[in-house]
Amino acid sequence: MDNFEYDKISFLKNCMASNNREVEKLTKTQLIANLTIDYHRIEKGLAMQNTRPNFGQRSRVLKRLYDMNREYLHRCTTNSDDYTDKDKILSIVYDCIAEYLDWHLERKIECKCKYIKHYLAKYSYLKNTQKLGGTVKMTAKELKTDVSASDSFFYSRRSVREYSTMDIDLNDIKECVRKSLYGTPTVCNRPINKVYIVKDKAVKKKILSMQNGNRGFGNFAPVILVVTTDLENFQDADERKQPYIGGGMFCMSLIYALHADGFASCALNWDVPYEKEDKLKKILNMGNDAIMMFIAVGNYADEFVVAQSEKLNEDEIINIF
Repeated sequence: MDNFEYDKISFLKNCMASNNREVEKLTKTQLIANLTIDYHRIEKGLAMQNTRPNFGQRSRVLKRLYDMNREYLHRCTTNSDDYTDKDKILSIVYDCIAEYLDWHLERKIECKCKYIKHYLAKYSYLKNTQKLGGTVKMTAKELKTDVSASDSFFYSRRSVREYSTMDIDLNDIKECVRKSLYGTPTVCNRPINKVYIVKDKAVKKKILSMQNGNRGFGNFAPVILVVTTDLENFQDADERKQPYIGGGMFCMSLIYALHADGFASCALNWDVPYEKEDKLKKILNMGNDAIMMFIAVGNYADEFVVAQSEKLNEDEIINIF
């Protein structure tokens, strides 16, 4: 087996095409991904400039959501350790469907979905005290006021390979992850990303020994983040690029979140033979993950040196048609 074959087998074995996306055969990750794909179709439809009345009827989006909701709740009674009717995904779906009906009622348009009122009445207990799904109204003025990043934010971010000896509070790292989750688009809003936070010195030494590019500084980083995407979130081979597109976008958001919160970081590539990938998965007890990269994280030393890393001029990379 070569590296390309390994990636192909890993993707096809875990994507939803392996079970023909039949609801009862989906794993929990796949079921949540499918629920997300369809509830997000409702959200996007409601957020259009010219929302079309009764959208999603012909494509059976609402019917699929009902069927998957029922399957999820069935598992709550038979797999109580893994499923609960308090799971966030169910409240998100409920809010999306409720707003869909409200949109029609507010405009005195007949909602042609014959399941919707029964669903909302039967599953009203799924509604959260806080609205979790549907749309949110924003204004340009408020948004521009909230966004305060200056040009220097982008020009000052550097890959840092010197760190202070100060420890890092994991709650600060978790907050950076949370910001990155909310700030990064993913395909159909699916929860594809995972982060493994490694502080244990022995584990850090093991995993850094498999990465090509941290020699001389990696061991000084208080924390190593391993960023992955869960392959069970993807539908079929047409989405073969999405784990790395979505995972790469999340990595950059995370690096910017760390920068914004005053942490030094350095992105470390994961360009290794598949045997090392298998070894890493065993060390960190990973499931169906594709590994994006490591990120070394630390507090800034009082003074430090970075590579200048000059870039091409923007005109050298822009093509206008």
